[in-house]
This record gives sequence, structure tokens and C-alpha cells, in this order.
Amino acid sequence: MTASNDGSIVARGLGLLTPGGWVYREIDFDVPQGALALVTGPAGCGKTALLLTVAGRMRARRLVGLGETAGVNDLDPTLTVADQVKAELALHGRRRRRSDVVAALEPVGLALDARVKVDDLHAADRLLLGVALAAIGEPPFLVVDDVHEDLTPAEHVLALARLRELTTSGTTIVAGCLDPALATLADVVLCLGLDGRPVAGSPVADSPSPDGSVADSPTPTAPRKEADRALV
Repeated sequence: MTASNDGSIVARGLGLLTPGGWVYREIDFDVPQGALALVTGPAGCGKTALLLTVAGRMRARRLVGLGETAGVNDLDPTLTVADQVKAELALHGRRRRRSDVVAALEPVGLALDARVKVDDLHAADRLLLGVALAAIGEPPFLVVDDVHEDLTPAEHVLALARLRELTTSGTTIVAGCLDPALATLADVVLCLGLDGRPVAGSPVADSPSPDGSVADSPTPTAPRKEADRALV
């Protein structure tokens, strides 16, 4: 897998093999700079592992911001929103005034009481707070998992719309969710099956997109030779 400084991702034959078997495999995808890519599939298909691979490959080069991911970079539930944002601003050497906190939340459309504790936030607000924190360093890539977690269908759409707005500045975003129906809101879609392989075709191929047009079917994944599979 390669990720360029300009914000594009190319993966060919990507796979993760553990002693327990394949977590995901035969992954091919191209994400152009400034695109919103969505990885969908049922629980256990390898979405989170794939997203963390994407993030891990770029993290050493400080190219990526990672939204809140359970067990990886959990937000501190005892902190207020303001304190959580100020802590992230400090990590990036930024000023930590009240106006700076407000400015950090604006890109994801959050306008909430910064005195509220993180643990008291609605799931949608917490998701977007995690995205806002990941974006503070202005990385060319953002990786966001569990867009579906505890959200209503309407909130799913809203969350992806906010991610879409972030891409207008040139940020490339790779997000994961369970619901394949949300694929019409993304530029690039990768659907995984329970075996960790890409699913050829899409159940939403003929679903109307928000502008009334019909989404194209994802290109079926061609079989890969064993030697071409990149183990990570």
C-alpha cells in the first residue's frame, strides 16, 4: 500500500494473516486526493483492522489523523469537551483559548457547550468530536471507524455529510460502517464479506444517490496471485 503526501492511497493485494487465519485479504483500492472512501461490511469482516492498517502505514510519517477508535485512542470520559480539545491543541503547539476551541469544532459542524463532559455527549457528537480532534493537526488523511455506532439512520447520513464537508479542503477520508446503503454517499466504496474478501458488486448499485442520480457498481475485484498479496 502506498500513500502519497498529496493525499492519495493505492493498495494492491493487501492482506493481514494472523495465526488464526486471514483477517482481510485480496484488497485492492484507489482513493484519490480529497475523496471520501467508505469500507462497509458486517461485524467481524475486518473493517477496523483494515482501517488501522491504513492509519498505521501513514502514522509514522504524520500523514494521518485517527478518529476515536475503541481500545486504540479512546477519549477521556471525565474531561470536558473544552479540556479534550485543549489537550489536542497543546500536542500540536497551538493556542488554547476559548476561541481556538470553537474554531477546532467548526470544521465538523459542532456547536455545543464545551463545558459538557465527553461521557455525556450524544453518540453523534462524540463521533464528530473525535473527527475534529483528528483534524487539528491538518493531516492530509483522516481515518474514521464505526460511523454507525449507536447512531440512527438519519445521524449516519449527517455524520457522512460532515465528513464530506471536510474533504472539500482536500482532506482524504477513509471511514468504516456496517450499513452498505450509505455507500451512495461516498466516492469510493469497498464492501467486505465475512471472509475478509471484497464483495464483487454492491447491493446498493442501483440505489439513488442524494442528488437523484444512480450510483455505479463497484468494480469487481480480480483474483490475485498468492505472491502479489501484501502481508502486513
